[in-house]
Amino acid sequence: MKMRHGFVSNSSSSSFIVASANDKVSITVEIDLRSLSRKVVTDVTDLDWYLIDRYSESEIDDPNSHAGRIKLKAIQALADGKKIYFGSIYNDSDDPVELMLYRKGLAVIDSKDVNVFEG
Repeated sequence: MKMRHGFVSNSSSSSFIVASANDKVSITVEIDLRSLSRKVVTDVTDLDWYLIDRYSESEIDDPNSHAGRIKLKAIQALADGKKIYFGSIYNDSDDPVELMLYRKGLAVIDSKDVNVFEG
């Protein structure tokens, strides 16, 4: 355990004090997920190869399956001119950002610029 300016903390926590004129107290963190991506897909052929390597063809072709829903969303995103980034986040990482993402996940986003299919 260590002492820092009167606050007690250990390796699993850290204290803070925030003063605010209103109830909006937030921190926005920008993370470049490209560094955590293992594959970037830019066309449907590349998408098919990537999915076939992980799922059966029957799963990929079934729009009600997990793989089928990913494929449909990815095809729409590609048609909209977007790139698809596939990545994984692990709980045994030494990277605090990766650990935070593992614990909290990514919010599902469906906007004009960004789509998060699963997080």
